[in-house]
Amino acid sequence: MTLKEELLQENQGISNTIEILAHLLNHNELRKNPVFCNLLKDFSSSVNEHLNHEGRTAIKELLPQNDNGAHEVAVQFINNTNQLTGIMKSYAKHWCNVPHDFSSNEAFVEETKNIFHLVTKRINLEEDKLFPYIN
Repeated sequence: MTLKEELLQENQGISNTIEILAHLLNHNELRKNPVFCNLLKDFSSSVNEHLNHEGRTAIKELLPQNDNGAHEVAVQFINNTNQLTGIMKSYAKHWCNVPHDFSSNEAFVEETKNIFHLVTKRINLEEDKLFPYIN
């Protein structure tokens, strides 16, 4: 399997998880289920593992290239990765590691939807901007 195929497969798994979690997010009773929180932790871990994998491989390959376009894309992805990693860590620490107060459900739902949006946007960016440079 090529690197691009590996990363695409990871993206598909993350997208599938977002689809399931987004559906569960709409049901207050299901959000209280410990399985939901475990899925959320798994999602957070999958995103972080994907970003690390991408950084160790694809981005590391692009940085030393003489092609200005490839180098610029790599730098942009490094910056985006740093931002997204920080957001994901904060989210996971706040919502996934301890039972949260269900009186803050609105904030939880909104922040979770925002995370899903950011991760989906990142996946689309990878497929449009980064993957054309890798095999």
